[in-house]
Amino acid sequence: DLTSAGDELNSCIMPPVMSSQLALRAVPLSAILGQRGNMLRTAMSKTAMEVQSLAFDRSIVVERLDMFLSHRWGSPGLSKYIAILLHNGMVPAFTASTGACLSVALFQMLVYELPGPWMTEGLYQLSWQVSYYELVAGLLVGWATLIFVAPMMTKTTCFLDIACISQTDHILKKMGIAQIPEYIEKSDTLVITWDPEYFSRAWCSYELALFVVMKGKENIRMLPIKTYCGLLLVNLMCSLGVALFLLLWPWMGDGANCTSLVVVFAGSPCFCILSAAGEVLRSDLKALETQLSEFSIQNANATELSDHDMICDSINKMVQGGCKEFDAMVQTEIKQLVLASMTGRRATLPYELVFLAASGAVPQLVATASCTRNCPALFQLGSWFAAAVCLFFVYPCVLAACMGMGALLSQIRGDASSWNYSSHILVGLLTSVLMTLAIFSLYQIPLAIVSGGVVLWELPRWCGLVLQAFIGAIWCWLTVFLYWKGADYEIEHID
Repeated sequence: DLTSAGDELNSCIMPPVMSSQLALRAVPLSAILGQRGNMLRTAMSKTAMEVQSLAFDRSIVVERLDMFLSHRWGSPGLSKYIAILLHNGMVPAFTASTGACLSVALFQMLVYELPGPWMTEGLYQLSWQVSYYELVAGLLVGWATLIFVAPMMTKTTCFLDIACISQTDHILKKMGIAQIPEYIEKSDTLVITWDPEYFSRAWCSYELALFVVMKGKENIRMLPIKTYCGLLLVNLMCSLGVALFLLLWPWMGDGANCTSLVVVFAGSPCFCILSAAGEVLRSDLKALETQLSEFSIQNANATELSDHDMICDSINKMVQGGCKEFDAMVQTEIKQLVLASMTGRRATLPYELVFLAASGAVPQLVATASCTRNCPALFQLGSWFAAAVCLFFVYPCVLAACMGMGALLSQIRGDASSWNYSSHILVGLLTSVLMTLAIFSLYQIPLAIVSGGVVLWELPRWCGLVLQAFIGAIWCWLTVFLYWKGADYEIEHID
C-alpha cells in the first residue's frame, strides 16, 4: 500500500542517523532521576542548547514504552523529581527496610543476641534488653534504597519531551511532536505530575485526552506534587520521631509515660505538616474542579502559537465535533476521571500513599517487638501483633483523620490564602492525643493482662490477646471504612 511504499522510500533516501532519530525514542528512568532530577529541574526554555542536545542523545530507540510522563515545565522541578522518585522508589525502599530490620530481629532471636541496655517495665512486671540494631538497619537500608534507587531503574523506559524529541533541530522537533499520538499508543502507563496549573497548558490537556481516547481510562497515575513533597517530609519526621522514641525508651521508665511524651513532642510536628497538607490538597482539588468545569482548549496556553494551532488541528482530526466536542469531553469525562482518581473515598488520600508515609515507623515497630524475645511466648505474640496492627491500620487511620481535620479547616475558613498556623498546631496536638490513646489501647492494656501486670476478674492471661484481636478488628474496620473506594463515594463536586 501507499504507507508501506512511503516508508520503504524514506528508508532508502533518509540517512541512517535521521532515520533512527525519527523512530520512537525513550529515556531510562534512571537518567530522569539522575543528578537529583536535573532534566526536570531545569525549565526547557532556560536549558542551554548543549544540555538539550545531551538529553536527546541519552534517549534510545524503542518499540514500546513503560511510561509516558506528562508534566508542566513551569511547575517546580524538584517537586516533580520527588513525586516521581517516591512513586517508583517507595515500594522498593519499604521492602528493603522491612527485610533489613526483620533479618536483624531473626538473627538476634535465633543466632546471637547483640549487646544493649536492659530496662524494667513496671506495668508489665517484665525486664528486657532494648535493641537499636533493627532501627539502625531499617532506616539506613530504607533511605539508601530510596536515594540510590535511580541508578537501578535502567530498564524502565519513559517518554520525556526534552529527551525524546529533538529540541535543537526544528525539522526533527516538528516530526517528533507529530509522533506524540504514536508515543501514547505505545506507552503502557500515563504518569501525570499534577499541580493546580496543569490543565492551563494546552499540551498537558491534549496528552491526557489523547491517552483516554486511544487507551481508555485505565493505567493513568495522577501524582499531586505538593502532596508527595509533604509525604516525604512526613516520612522523614516519622523516622526521626520513632528513633527518638527508641533512644529515650530505656531511660524514661514506664512505657506508657514514654509513649505519651514522645508521641506528643516528636509526633506533633509531623501531624501539623499533615494537617497543612490536607488543607492544601483540598484547596487544590477545588481549584482543579473549577478549572476542568470551565476548560476551553482555545484559552489554554502554549509556548508557541504554532503549537496551539497544531494541537487544535490534531483535535479536529481526532475528535468528531472538533474542539467544541473536545472541551465538552474534558468538562465531563476527563473531569470525572481525574476527580475520581484523587477522591472517591472518605480519606483524603489513597491508602497506599498514607501507608508509605507511615512506613518510616517500621524499623521502630520491629525493634520494639524484637526487644520482647526473652519474654513469655504469649507476650511476644501480642507485641508482634500490635506492631502489625499499628502499621497497617492504626497509623493510616490516624493520619487520614489528621489530613481530614486539616481539610475541614479550609472548608470552615473558605479562604485558602489566609493561613492560620495555630489551627494546624491544634490539629497536630489533637492527633497526638488520638495516637497516644490508640497505642495505649492496643499495647498497654492487652499486654498488661497477658503479662499478669493487670488482673481483671481473674481472667486467664490469653484473654489479653482476645481483647487485642478485638481492638485490632475495630481498627481494620475503620481502615476499610475510610479507604474503601466505591461508587457510593464518587463525588460530583468538592463540597
